[in-house]
Amino acid sequence: MRRTSAGNYALGTDIDATGYTLAPIGNHATPFTGQFDGMWHNVNNAHIEIADFSKDYSSGLFGVVGTGGVLRDVGVENGRVSTSFLGSGLLAGVNQGVIANAHSTGVAMEVYQNGTTFGGLVGRNEGSVERSWSSAAISGSDANGGLVGYNLGSITQSYATGSVRPVFSTGYGGGLVGINDGTVSQSFATGGSLPPSNGLTTAQMSDPASFTGYDFGANGVWAMPAGATHPVLRSQLAH
Repeated sequence: MRRTSAGNYALGTDIDATGYTLAPIGNHATPFTGQFDGMWHNVNNAHIEIADFSKDYSSGLFGVVGTGGVLRDVGVENGRVSTSFLGSGLLAGVNQGVIANAHSTGVAMEVYQNGTTFGGLVGRNEGSVERSWSSAAISGSDANGGLVGYNLGSITQSYATGSVRPVFSTGYGGGLVGINDGTVSQSFATGGSLPPSNGLTTAQMSDPASFTGYDFGANGVWAMPAGATHPVLRSQLAH
């Protein structure tokens, strides 16, 4: 895949990367611009690291997904990604293409301050993230988001449930997005580092009537399952 970054690929089975340190696929000089279909499989236990964080590199299973690149139907589970210079996420360091139906679990963190943006799924999003989620724990020095560290593109029908903890006072933390200069729609977060707000009681959160404009119909985006304490995306009910 590193030799032919514009190719089309499919993942035929789950992959266990235990014991290996993986280098990101694609970088800013040669981004991944092909299509990667995970076929609903996972890459498990991946430790993703770049060789030299002082250079123009991003860290993730895919370092940089370029314009026209597509990642879909794939999970990175129990993964770990550490410091890079321009963005770190368990699936992608930087996304300029399309990520759809993807998820991640694990840890994205750094040990010292160098201005890195961290996201559970994507470090820096300049493209689109759709119908995706992350439960990864995030800890970094700059923009930290449960799903995306720094969003300049679009996020739709996605969510994050992992904890978010900036490691320095100069850092930003958000349950879904660390810094948002793009658009976010039909998405939510339940993780830590959420700002103070005028919240609802548990009873109110469990009542669809509290959410004006939400479509809870049979074909709507949102659902309120029996016993739930907040709305969920209808796509979650299939997981």
